[in-house]
Amino acid sequence: MISRLFTFVCTGLFFAALLYATPSTAQYKGKYGSISEIKFEHFNSEQGLNQNSITDLFMDSAGMLWIGTQDGLHSYNGVDFQMYLKRTGDPESISDNFITDIIQSPDGALWIGTLNSGLNRLDLKTGKFARYSNDHGLTDNQVSHLAVIGETLWIGTRSGLFMMSLKTFKINRVGLGNSLEPKITSLANIDDKYVIVGTDKVGTYAIDTNTINRLDIPGDAQVNRIQASSIFAVWLAIDDKIWRYNLDTHQKELIWQRPSTSGKQKIIKDFAVVNANEIWAIGNSSGLIQLNFDGKQWQSHYHKNKANNRDSLTENDLQTMMLDPNGTLWLGTSFSGIDKINLSHQYFAHLYDSTASNTRMGNMIRSIYRDHKQRLWIGTDGDGAKYLNYKNEYVYLNSQFAKLMQVPESDINIHVNDIMEDSQNNLWFATTQGVFVLDPQDTLVSIKPHNPALHNDLNFRSLAMDDKDRIWLASTLGLYFISKDNQQMLPYNFGFQKEYSPYKHQILTLHFSEGYLWIGTIGGLARLNPEEKELVFVSNEPNNPYSLSDNRVRDFLRTQSGDLWVATHGGIDKLTTDYGIFKFERLDVNNDSAINTVYSLLEDNDQNLWLSTNVGISRYNPKTKSFTSFNTNEGLQALEFNGAARFKDPNGDMWFGGVNGINYFVPSEIPQQRPSIKLALTQYTIGDRSYPVLDLSHTPKIEMPYEKQLISFEVGALNFSYQNLSKYSYFLRGFDSVWHKLPTGSKITYTNLPPGNYELIVRHSLGLNSYDEYTLTVPVSVIPPFYMSHLAYMLYGILSFSLLSYFMYSRHQKHEKQREFEQSIRASEERLKLALWASGDGMWDWNIIENKVYRTNMVPQMSFGKSDKLLIDNIHTEDRDRVSKLLQEHLDGHSEFFEAEYRVEMDNGKSTWLLDRGQVVERDIKNNPIRMAGTHKDITSRKETENELKLSSQVLFSMNEAVVVGELDYSVRSVNPAFSRITGFKPRDVAGKHFLFLTMGKQTREFYLDIEAQLLRHKHWSGETQIRTRDRKGILAWLEINQVIDNKGETSHFVAVFTDITARKKAEEDLRVLANFDPLTGLPNRTLFQDRLNHAITKAHRAQHIVALLFLDLDRFKHINDSMGHHVGDLLLKAVSSRLLNAVREGDTVARLGGDEFTLILEGVKKSESATIIADKVLQAFETPFLLDDKTLTISPSIGISLYPNDAIDATSLIKYADTAMYHAKALGRNNFQFYTSELNQYATRHVLLEAGLKQAIELNELSLVYQPKFDVKTEKIIGLEALLRWNSKELGFISPAEFIPLAEETGMINEIGQWAINQACGQLAIWHQEGFNHISVAVNLSARQLKANIISTIEVALAVSGLPANALELELTESMIMGNPEDSVDILTQLKAIGLTISIDDFGTGYSSLSYLKRFPIDTLKIDREFVRDITEDPDDAAITSAIITLAHSLELNVVAEGVETNEQLQFLKNGGCDQVQGFLLSKPLKVDECLARLRQET
Repeated sequence: MISRLFTFVCTGLFFAALLYATPSTAQYKGKYGSISEIKFEHFNSEQGLNQNSITDLFMDSAGMLWIGTQDGLHSYNGVDFQMYLKRTGDPESISDNFITDIIQSPDGALWIGTLNSGLNRLDLKTGKFARYSNDHGLTDNQVSHLAVIGETLWIGTRSGLFMMSLKTFKINRVGLGNSLEPKITSLANIDDKYVIVGTDKVGTYAIDTNTINRLDIPGDAQVNRIQASSIFAVWLAIDDKIWRYNLDTHQKELIWQRPSTSGKQKIIKDFAVVNANEIWAIGNSSGLIQLNFDGKQWQSHYHKNKANNRDSLTENDLQTMMLDPNGTLWLGTSFSGIDKINLSHQYFAHLYDSTASNTRMGNMIRSIYRDHKQRLWIGTDGDGAKYLNYKNEYVYLNSQFAKLMQVPESDINIHVNDIMEDSQNNLWFATTQGVFVLDPQDTLVSIKPHNPALHNDLNFRSLAMDDKDRIWLASTLGLYFISKDNQQMLPYNFGFQKEYSPYKHQILTLHFSEGYLWIGTIGGLARLNPEEKELVFVSNEPNNPYSLSDNRVRDFLRTQSGDLWVATHGGIDKLTTDYGIFKFERLDVNNDSAINTVYSLLEDNDQNLWLSTNVGISRYNPKTKSFTSFNTNEGLQALEFNGAARFKDPNGDMWFGGVNGINYFVPSEIPQQRPSIKLALTQYTIGDRSYPVLDLSHTPKIEMPYEKQLISFEVGALNFSYQNLSKYSYFLRGFDSVWHKLPTGSKITYTNLPPGNYELIVRHSLGLNSYDEYTLTVPVSVIPPFYMSHLAYMLYGILSFSLLSYFMYSRHQKHEKQREFEQSIRASEERLKLALWASGDGMWDWNIIENKVYRTNMVPQMSFGKSDKLLIDNIHTEDRDRVSKLLQEHLDGHSEFFEAEYRVEMDNGKSTWLLDRGQVVERDIKNNPIRMAGTHKDITSRKETENELKLSSQVLFSMNEAVVVGELDYSVRSVNPAFSRITGFKPRDVAGKHFLFLTMGKQTREFYLDIEAQLLRHKHWSGETQIRTRDRKGILAWLEINQVIDNKGETSHFVAVFTDITARKKAEEDLRVLANFDPLTGLPNRTLFQDRLNHAITKAHRAQHIVALLFLDLDRFKHINDSMGHHVGDLLLKAVSSRLLNAVREGDTVARLGGDEFTLILEGVKKSESATIIADKVLQAFETPFLLDDKTLTISPSIGISLYPNDAIDATSLIKYADTAMYHAKALGRNNFQFYTSELNQYATRHVLLEAGLKQAIELNELSLVYQPKFDVKTEKIIGLEALLRWNSKELGFISPAEFIPLAEETGMINEIGQWAINQACGQLAIWHQEGFNHISVAVNLSARQLKANIISTIEVALAVSGLPANALELELTESMIMGNPEDSVDILTQLKAIGLTISIDDFGTGYSSLSYLKRFPIDTLKIDREFVRDITEDPDDAAITSAIITLAHSLELNVVAEGVETNEQLQFLKNGGCDQVQGFLLSKPLKVDECLARLRQET
C-alpha cells in the first residue's frame, strides 16, 4: 500500500514538473488561442537543401540541426546548409543517401540509419563516416530507427532488433518473444534504463539490462512513434491514437483519437510533447494538429496549408517532427522541405479576421476599446466597426452604420478612427462619416454639429472626455465639444489666441489629464485649458535638444508616477514643466540611433512602457533605462502599427492594432530579460582553404601560418527562431583596441596579423536589442616562420657575437702583420729599387708628416721629375675625388693596400693613364701613418685597348638582334644575350653546334646550298626564314650572314644576325582585322559593311537582283547593360551575333555597326518576300531566352528593311531608310520588322522639322500658357489654376502638346521649356495676386527629366524673382514618373516640400503605385485621371475605383482633384463621394490670360 502511494505521489510530482518546466506558448493558449494566427517559417532547396522530401530531424547536443532526406544528409548551423552525399569509391562517405534516423552517442559521434545500406557513424571532429553492415553483424541493412542507452546503440530494422556495443562496435541480434523477425517502427530511451521498442502489429516492448517485457498496449496495431521523459509517462502514437503509459504501474490512458472521415482511418505519424497539457502531432494529410487539455478533455485544432497565406504550412502531408531545446518545432514535409515555428517565444497573440469581406481593410486596425459589457470593440480602416463576443466571434455594427448613412451594407466604406465610452455607458465612434453613439440598448444614432453649416465636416480623428464629462471631438477641420447638459456638438473657438489653428495644423489625437486637454497635431503639441482659454503650443526646434522630437504627435500617456509621455514620429519624449517652460527629455527608441516613429503608448502594472512603432513593439524600463525590442518571429502582426490604436484591460492585458490585425499579450508573462543566445564558430578560412566546424560544442584552437596572411571566421547563433535578425560585434584581444560592429552577415576577416597568440571575442544582439552578455571566444595563434621564431633570434645573437669576435681577432692579426712588414721592408728597400729600375716602373716615397714626395723613373712627359710636388695635384679632375677617397681609406686603415688607376695631365695638354700602388710603411705610437711608399706605371696603351674592347662588347651585348659568331667549319663559337632571349638557348647549349642548326628541318637542302654559294660569291646573304626555339616553337626571322675578314684579307669567321619579326607580321595581320572586323563579336564592322554593301549593290545592278538591307536594334539593351553590367552586355552581344549568323543564308553578311546595332545584307534576292522570311527567322531566333553566366535573359529586336533598287540606289540612302523603318518598328511596340515606305520618310521629315522648330520656339515667342481653373466642389468657386503649355509655330501652325511634349522629353529640351513655363506661370500669378486674388494658386506639370535636373534652384529663383510665396505654387507629377525610381523621388520631393510647395500626383490610378511608397511621399493632392471620371456614372468599375481613390486619399490626409468633369451627373457623383476639387469643360475650358482674369473678376 505504501509502495503504491509512493508511486502515485511520484507520478503526480512528475506531471506537475512536466507542466511547469516548459515555457508557455502564449499565442496558442488562453482566451484567444482559437483565433490566433500561427506564422511558419520555411526552408527548401532554394535555401540550400539538396532535396525537399524530409525523412528525419535531429538536433545534436551542441545545437547543430541535422536533416535526413531521401537524397542525402544535411547539417544546418544557422548560417548555411552543408550536404553529405554518397561518393562512389570513397569508403569514408555516407553509405546511402536515403536517411531513416539520426541519433548521437555519448562520445559526440552521430549515428545515421539508411534505407538499404546499413548504419553510419559520423565523427564530427574529422567529418568522416564509418560504415557498419553485414560484416559487423548487422544482417538487415534496412535500418528504421535508432536509440542510445549508455554504451549501447539499439538498431531497429525492417526484420528485427539489434544492439551494438559502442566500445567494441560488435552487433548482435535481439529476439522479441515469438516474433522472429518483427518490423521495428519506433525506439525510445527512458532514463538511460529502458529502451521501448515499437513494432508493426506484434506489440510494444520495454527492455532493460535483464528482462524484456511486453507492455499492456494493443498489439495488433502499428506503433508509429514513442516519446518518453520518464518511466511514469511513456507517450505512444499507435495507429490513430495517442496513449500515455506508466511503466511503474503499467497503467495506460487513451489521450486522444484522431477522427476518421469517409470511413477511412487517419493515422498519427509523429508527435511532440510540450508539457502535460500540450501536444503537437502530425498524420497522413492532416497538417499540424494542436492538442490542449482544458482540465476536462483534450481539445484539437488543425493548422493546414492556406493557398493565399505564405505564413501557413507549405503542405498538409508532413513526415516527421522535432521539438528542439529552444522550443522550436521543426516539421519535415513530403515534398516542400522544412517548416518551423517557435513555441516558447510566441509572446504575442495575433488576431486576424479572415471572415471580413475585405480582409485587408478589415485588419487595418485604427482603434480598440472594451466596453462595460466586456465586448472588445475594433475600429477598422474602411470596414467599419466590430466587436469580439464571449465566443470569440466577430460581430459587425455595419448594418446600423449603413442604415444611418442610407447606403447598402455591401457598399459601406467607413473608417472608425477612435472609440470611447462615456460615464453613461454610451459608446462613441469617431469616423470618416461623422460621429456616432451606441446607447446601452445597442441602438446607433448619428451626432452632427449643432450648426447646419458644419454638417459637411465628417472626418473625425479622435475623442476624449474631460473631468466635467464633456466629450471632446477632433475633426480634420477643427475641435468640437459636447456638454453633458445641452448635448449639443459645438465648435471650439481658438480665436482668443493666434499661436495655434486647427486649420493650419490638423489634429491627430486628444488626451485629457490633470485639468488640461492635450492636443497632438501634425505641426506640434498644444495644451489647452478650455475654461481659462489658455493655450500653449510647442513644436520642434532644430537647434534645441530639449524641444519636441518631432512635430507629428501620435499619442499621450500619463503614467502612474504622474509623468506625461508623448509619442511622436521621432520617438518618445517625457515632458516636464519648469516655471511654465516645456522641457522634453528625448529617448532614443531601441538605442539604434535611428528615427523611429512611435504610434501608441501603454504602461503595464510594473510601470514599464510599451510602445508600438514602425519597427515592431518595444518595452522601456524606466528604472534601468533600457529598451527590449520584439519582432514578427515572436507573434507580431507586422512591424508597423497605427497611431493610438491601443487598449489596456483592467487586469493589465494589452492590445495594439496595426496594419495586419491585432496583437494581444500579457506583459507579466513576457520575460524581463531576453535569454542569451549561444554562439558557435561554424567555419573558418585560412588563406584560400575553408574548414567547416561540425562539432559546435567545442571551439577549436586555430593555428595560422604567418605566410597565409588572411583568416576569416563565420559565426552562428544557435537559436534558429530569429532568421536574419542576428547582429554581431567582435574584438580581437591582442590586436584590436576597440570593438567592431559587423554591418551585415556573420563573416569576420583579418589580414596581415603579426605572429602571436590572440583571442577573438564575439558578441551577439537580436535585431534592435542590446548585445548579450554571453560571448564566443576563439583562440587564435599566428605561427611565425622560422626566421621570426625565438630560436631564430637566438641564432642571430650568436652569429652577431661570433662576427664581432672574428672582426676583433682579424684586426689584431692585421696590426701584427703590419709591424712585421715594416721591419722587412727596410731590409729589402735596396733590392726593391733595383727591381723597379729594371721593370721600368716608377717609385715614390711620401713623407706624410712633412708632406714631401721622393720619386724615381717618372713618366718622361711629366716635368716635375724628382721635385717634392705632390703627384695628386696633377690628377685629372674627374678622377681626383675617387683617388683621394681610396688614399684616405688606406691611410685610415680601412684597406690593406692603396691601388688606383687615374689620368694625369701632361705638359703637352694630353692625359696619361697611370697605375698607382702603395702602402703605409711606417706609423707612430698612436698608429697614425707617417710614411707611405709605392710604385706607378704608365698604362695608357692598355687602357686604350680595353676601352676599344669594352665598346665593342657593349655594342654586341646591347643589340636587340641576335648575333651568332661561327667558325669556318660552320660551328658556333659565341652568341650574344639577344640570341638567348629570342631562342631560349643558352650559350653552352649551342656552342660547337652547326651554324644553321636552328633552321634544320624547316628548309630543303637546296636552301642551305644556296646560302653557302651566296656567301662564297658575295660574302653576304639575307632573307626570311623559319627558326625554331628551345620550346620547339617556330618564329619568323629576318636573317643576315656575313664573312669576317682578318688582317691578311682572309675569311676568319662567319657572323649571323637575325631579328624576330613574328610579332610584326602578326601586328600587320591584326591591323587588317581591326580595320575591318568588330573585336567583340568578330563580325564585319562599319568599314567592311560599307564596302560589302557597295559591292552587293554593284553586283545586284549587273544581275538585276534585289539587295535587302535589314537594320536591327536590340530592344531595351541599355537597361540590361546598366543593371547587370557591361560584362553581361558583351556576352549578350556575342550570343546575338551567333544567332544572327545562324538565321541568315551562307553568303549573306551580318555586321555590327556599334553598340546594339546590327545590319544584315541579303544578296541575290529575287522577291521582297525573301527578306520577310529572313526577318521572321531572326525574330524566331530571339524567342529562345539567352543563358549567360547562370542568368536567363529575354530580349527582342526591332528590324527596319530597305530594298535596292526599290527604295534607294545608293548605300547611304539605303542605310538611312532602313534606320527609319527600324525606328518605326520600335514605335509599333518593338519585336517586329517594318519595310521602309515613303510615308515613314514624311514622318521622319516632320520629326526633324518639329525638333528644329522647337529649338527656336522660346526665342521666337511661339510658346504660351493657358490656364484651366480648379473649382471647389462645395462652393463651385475657383481656388486654383493649372498652367497648360501651347505651341503655335509660325511655320508649322498649331502643334498639339501630345506631339511636341514627348519630342521635348526625348531631345532633352524639356528642361529649358519647363524652366520657361515655371517662370512664366509664377510671373503671371504674381500679377493676379497684385490684382487682389491672393487665394489663387497655380499648378505646373513637371517631367521626369526636370525632376532629375536642378529643379530646386529653378523653382527657388522663379519664386524669388516673382515674389510669390512658396505655397502659391503647386507641382504636378505623374504617378508613373515618381514610381520609376521611388527612393530618389522621396528625396527630391522631400526637398521640394521643404521649400513650402504643394505637390500633387497627376493621373493617379493609371500607374503602379506602391501604397507603402505612397505613404512615404510628402504629397498633398491626388488627381483622379479623366479615364475614370468619363464613365463614372455608367461603369460600376470606374465608380468603385474613383470612390476608392477618394477614400485612400482622405485616409492619408490628402486632397482629391478630379479631372475631365463634363456633365452634371459626374459633378454630383464626385460631390457625394467627398471629392474636394474638380476640373473640366463643364465648369471652364482652359483660358488665355485675359479670359482668366475676366473670369476671376466675374466671380468676385
